Amino acid sequence: MKLTDDNFEQVLPATTRPFLLNFRSSFCGPSNVVAGLLDHLFDEGWMADEDIIDIDVEAFPKLTRAMQIKGTPTLLLMKDGQPLGSRIGTMPYEDLVAFISTAHDNRRSN
Repeated sequence: MKLTDDNFEQVLPATTRPFLLNFRSSFCGPSNVVAGLLDHLFDEGWMADEDIIDIDVEAFPKLTRAMQIKGTPTLLLMKDGQPLGSRIGTMPYEDLVAFISTAHDNRRSN
């Protein structure tokens, strides 16, 4: 999905399947760590590429304010335009998997 600072109010509520907003900053070291963890999530089949949306907080100031993001990285799990959960900062990969699997109905099959 193509998300912009001008269309997020229409796009987010229209998305019925769970997806993850990754609020990040390119100069933030922890944001880069979380980006690597999200790549691993994708590689392991926990989420599809289109289910993870990177949001550069400098490029999306309206969305960042609307979602009340206070720091980076912030992960916001969404469905039907509503937040299902959030995590701020870095975390172990296992904690990220637990966070995703509690709300995501497209878990990988073993």
